[in-house]
Amino acid sequence: MAQHRLRILQVVVALSFTAIPATLVAQVPESHTVREGDTLWDISARYLGDPFLWPEIYRLNTDVVEDPHWIYPGEVLRLEGGADVVAVPPDEAQPDQGGEVVVVVETPDEPEQVAEDAWDPDVEPAAFRPLTRRRVESTPVFLNPLILDKPRPIVFSEFQSAGWLTENGRYPFGMMRGPVSPSEISAGLPQVALFDLVGVTPPEGGSYQVGDSLLLVHFDREVEQFGNIIIPTGILRVVEVSEFQATAEIIRAYGAIVPGQFTLPLPLFDDPGEVDPVPVADGISAAIITNRSRTDLTAPLHILFIDKGREEGVQLGDIFEVRRVPTRRDPLAATVSELMATVQIVHVNDHTASAQVLNVVFSNIPRGAEAHQVARLPT
Repeated sequence: MAQHRLRILQVVVALSFTAIPATLVAQVPESHTVREGDTLWDISARYLGDPFLWPEIYRLNTDVVEDPHWIYPGEVLRLEGGADVVAVPPDEAQPDQGGEVVVVVETPDEPEQVAEDAWDPDVEPAAFRPLTRRRVESTPVFLNPLILDKPRPIVFSEFQSAGWLTENGRYPFGMMRGPVSPSEISAGLPQVALFDLVGVTPPEGGSYQVGDSLLLVHFDREVEQFGNIIIPTGILRVVEVSEFQATAEIIRAYGAIVPGQFTLPLPLFDDPGEVDPVPVADGISAAIITNRSRTDLTAPLHILFIDKGREEGVQLGDIFEVRRVPTRRDPLAATVSELMATVQIVHVNDHTASAQVLNVVFSNIPRGAEAHQVARLPT
């Protein structure tokens, strides 16, 4: 049901109380059960022959009706006086001056149309009569989980697929050579898919053993002062070792897998468990280095790199707010510090960290934007 809220200024109406004709009284039932859409105005017109006599019905039912503007379906209203009726002064039966009457109505399919029983053009305007308020059930609101869901502990795949900056360090890279079964059709590089068996060679001076788990990665662009971006494409498990090579099965895929990509020992993931982040009052301050993707616009689930890491106290699951740096822009107005995005740390290196975007306010997040730690997972 569509819901509408109609605000009508109260109008003070001077009422003259006249005697009800005896012939009309004889036809009036003892009571009336309020139905949806009823008003004291309508009830008075129906039973007393004059809608302006509605204060008489209110006077007879002050033990049921607290406010003459609001009567509810199911209430039983007296239409004839009795010994237990408590009279109220006429001025208390009048609407208060200077306030508002709020009408809540429902219509099935036309949100811009007020229900006819709340506004009848054939009778006096609604401002001159008391109104019925219907009981309206609220409609639940569903939020987009990618944008507005609260932060939660990170999971294995988020950690392994995030990628990181090399910080110009040395890594024990091996290499994935390609499928162990030759393709029947030659069409450039062989296609590699999930659960395929591939040949891998360990780094010089190293070896792989059956059961070893390997992270498959490729080098992306170089970032000044921070080395290259490493982007994971999948996870391999070694299933056989021969004199020529180790054979591994592709058990997870995070991106395009092609021969010639590099292998690393699978990083250890310290699962934080089902815990919620707790606020921090004076958190770590960092700056955005770059977006992992090559796009200029940031979206939820993208990875951003910040210039603080393990040595500065950054931990998995930390929550950072990315804010705009105030900048003078003559002759335009200077920018102010405002929230641009909320991110969660999903991979930590010595002096940098990878943050997954939880929600975005402004998508053009530039290098150097401020990132402030606002929460962290309990340890």
